[in-house]
Amino acid sequence: MRTAQASGQGVILYGPPTSGKDTTTAALTRQDERYVLLRKLKYGTGRSSGYRQVTRAELDDLRRTG
Repeated sequence: MRTAQASGQGVILYGPPTSGKDTTTAALTRQDERYVLLRKLKYGTGRSSGYRQVTRAELDDLRRTG
């Protein structure tokens, strides 16, 4: 697993489901190691695919540390 250095720069892919965001992300990460997927955090129930599940304690800690 690669880790990204905080550079303050990024690319945000936004769009409706099935618009190619995952495909574009996969292509970018294969082409250049500077691109890494930052998974969205998810606390609670519901859809979990594509999210990084966190506990309430982890979420509170992340909020505290900014």
